[in-house]
Amino acid sequence: MKKQAFNPYLPSYEYIPDGEPHVFGNRVYIYGSHDAFNGALFCVNDYICYSAPKDDLASWRYEGVIYKKTQDPHNKEGNMCLYAPDVAKGPDGRYYLYYSLDRRPTTGVAVASQPEGPYEYLGEVKGEDGHIIGLKNGDVMMFDPAVLVEGNKVSLFSGQAFFKLSGFMKIAFNIYTFFVNKKNKTPHARLKKDGSYLFSLKEDMLTLKGEPIKICGGEDSCSEDFKGHAFFEGSSIRKFQDTYYFIYSSSRSHELCYGTSSKVEGPYHYQNTLVSNADLINSVAVADFLTKPGKLSKEATNFYGNNHGSVEYINGKYYVFYHRHTNKSQFSRQDCAEEISMDEKGLFKPVIITSCGLNGGPLEGKGTYEARIACNLNAKGGAVMCSSYVNKKFYKDYPYFTQDEKDGLEGQQYIANLEEGSWAGYKYFDFKKTSSLSIQARGTGQGKVEVFLDNFETKIGEVAVELSASFTSYSSKMEFLDGVHTLYLRYEGTGHLDLMSFTLA
Repeated sequence: MKKQAFNPYLPSYEYIPDGEPHVFGNRVYIYGSHDAFNGALFCVNDYICYSAPKDDLASWRYEGVIYKKTQDPHNKEGNMCLYAPDVAKGPDGRYYLYYSLDRRPTTGVAVASQPEGPYEYLGEVKGEDGHIIGLKNGDVMMFDPAVLVEGNKVSLFSGQAFFKLSGFMKIAFNIYTFFVNKKNKTPHARLKKDGSYLFSLKEDMLTLKGEPIKICGGEDSCSEDFKGHAFFEGSSIRKFQDTYYFIYSSSRSHELCYGTSSKVEGPYHYQNTLVSNADLINSVAVADFLTKPGKLSKEATNFYGNNHGSVEYINGKYYVFYHRHTNKSQFSRQDCAEEISMDEKGLFKPVIITSCGLNGGPLEGKGTYEARIACNLNAKGGAVMCSSYVNKKFYKDYPYFTQDEKDGLEGQQYIANLEEGSWAGYKYFDFKKTSSLSIQARGTGQGKVEVFLDNFETKIGEVAVELSASFTSYSSKMEFLDGVHTLYLRYEGTGHLDLMSFTLA
């Protein structure tokens, strides 16, 4: 078998969300925040980087730690987390890393001589009068920066738009904001939190030139064509041919959307959804980030949560990068990618999430595969939003991706807690005379794993299991249909099943 690419495309023990992919030279570099397995907050680890040859997206290389959170002089104790970053090559040929700390509403900048770093602290984005943007009444609250450099023209996008809150949620948020402001001596409550803004920077990559321009507003202030998919967070900016693409996480949170413009400063016009980690495209089934945790969505085919990513042109093809959620939490996210097509008008067609995103085609219908490459994971009756602010016992009846090793230790992720009617889906396999399936599973109780193809349209067999405390192999003969198909594994029985891997032969 040739070396294949899977989703998530990095090792199973890596938790990098918010992926911003960039091609520098002959390699693709992925920059993102850095979650911890079983973490208690977003983005608690230092920034790391992976890269791959642009003509071999199955071969990702670990570039190491590129920037430590304690390198920022405002965070010497490391009490603040590094939120989603972006990197751009400046007019001087050096590489600039833009980021935000979780409790400081400014944009920090670090610089390096090569794309993989290491990066050294440079300063914070500031106005022409020298004041740090984000620390003055009426400033934009800087958040999730994105950078585009065109010759000597430097464009920084940043901002967030909060959801409409009411009742208890509004009171709780106001109390939380008050104490955060007091502790960090920052004027969050007096900052603009109503959308994404464009900041033109001077060639020093730090100093604002002119006034910020509002690009896209939140629910209360977006233009008519963005209604229903208003800006929430996760600004990203790309230019393909002569068109600018503003990519962002919408008010539904699980989806990445985009607008286009002939000018970097806009106006931008809404176009479509790119991808949804709930696998819902333009659906109102999951209204927004504040959907009641624990309420199953029959339409969603994946456990979902916030999203952040971008699009990059790599070796003649476009790819959209996004992240998924694991371990019953939004604090342990992993980056994924899908090939996405552009039509003759320069518009992208929405994509569904798959197991083979960077592979250039379906996976081979023979061989051993880790269960964790499932692109769809459902409980009986649907999927639910992962919420990091709900006790994990709340999700006791739902399957999830997890690992036995602690954060940072190499190990294999698996699917835990498949109960009666729960299932995992894999898109896509190219079967050629495949005649058996073996699974490596453990758990309690006994039952069977039913095997289906093509949206559960064709049942081709089942594997009987008598589960034990250690992973054990169970196998069965069955006739797969030749050709490209989706594979579904559904557990029926008592107790629960943990699925480590499966083998097609």
